[in-house]
Order: sequence, then structure tokens, then C-alpha cells
Amino acid sequence: MTQNYFYILQRAFIRVDDVTIRLRETRLHHVFGGEHALRQYTEKEAPYRQVKASCSQKQLAEGVCVLGG
Repeated sequence: MTQNYFYILQRAFIRVDDVTIRLRETRLHHVFGGEHALRQYTEKEAPYRQVKASCSQKQLAEGVCVLGG
């Protein structure tokens, strides 16, 4: 939050080992004094094996694989 606006990110990351990975995000932005708020909702899902296969050994060790969209 700032004096002029606020921004909220809500993220749900669900991993079922050897089955699936899901990511749900909602972003909310509002400028104080404005009449509208912007909301963006994103859903991503992929089979666990597909995500694991797309990651390097270093990414797997660090836990930083990216779920494509």
C-alpha cells in the first residue's frame, strides 16, 4: 500500500506429488479516489511429470521450477 494506491496478490499453489500442480492467482489494484479496481485472475495447471521433466537438476534441487501457462 502507498499513499496513492494499493495492490494485493493472493496466490494458491497446490502440488499433489506425482499427480498434478495447480496455481491460482488473483491480483487486485486500486488507485485511491478512482471509481474502479482492476482484478486479474490466472489459473495454471499441468501434470506433475510434465513440470518435473521441464526443469533442470539445479531447479529441482532449489525448488524453483516454473509452471508454464
